Amino acid sequence: MNGITAYCIFMNTIIDGKIPVWKGDDGEYLLYRTAREAEREIADDIVEKLMQVLDGDRELEDALTREEYIEPVILRPNGTFTDIAGTEYSPGRLLES
Repeated sequence: MNGITAYCIFMNTIIDGKIPVWKGDDGEYLLYRTAREAEREIADDIVEKLMQVLDGDRELEDALTREEYIEPVILRPNGTFTDIAGTEYSPGRLLES
């Protein structure tokens, strides 16, 4: 398989099933060089939501609910990427560390 291994944050939805979660301003799905980088992105999101709880802008239960998970993907030179089940998504962009 031609491409490099990257990591994507997914979630399961009732209607669409598994989907990549986060997109950049350019509409491309965000991919990470390491699982640790993806974990840090989720952790940063959790911290932001907990700060919203402290500011009174969000309920605690909502801030603690996590549906995202990380999977390795293969990113191809044309910007498409494939998950471990073989499903293809596009476009994807590898974030610089």
